[in-house]
Amino acid sequence: MDPLPANSAPPVAWSQPDEALADPDSATEPLAPPRITPPGHLTPGWRWTLGVAWAGVMSAIGLIADTGVSLGGPPFWLVTGVLPFILPAVTLFALFRDWRHALLLSFVSTAGLAVIGIIDLFVAPAIGLAELVVALAALLISLAGLGGRVPPVEQPVEQPAVEHTSPEI
Repeated sequence: MDPLPANSAPPVAWSQPDEALADPDSATEPLAPPRITPPGHLTPGWRWTLGVAWAGVMSAIGLIADTGVSLGGPPFWLVTGVLPFILPAVTLFALFRDWRHALLLSFVSTAGLAVIGIIDLFVAPAIGLAELVVALAALLISLAGLGGRVPPVEQPVEQPAVEHTSPEI
């Protein structure tokens, strides 16, 4: 093994001992309880799935705009450059913050993309059609996300006490 140069510090692992090994009692401390997803929220797996899907939607919209510029028929929103990215970015933020209404916002973002695609059908038909295909994909992943919601906790229903009588003979 090569010695360390004289002017360099040793790696962090060498200079700071592991606390769990230094204090054997700390290794027996109970772990924190797992985080429980509240009812109505998306499960962590579905939040990640929707987040990756919306990042893909944003990438697809960028690719469609670049293709429109290359072909000479750019989308109408290219003047601002951010219009179709606002709602998906807000949706991503809501998903990663675990906002209860993130799935509803996903549907709103899908509708916004569909409106942009419909407007682009009149400006640049091929670009508008591609945007509508991306909006359809966003709608399908949002619909799939409905299955990823945590169901509400059902309260046990008390049954009324029934008197059992013996039949008269």
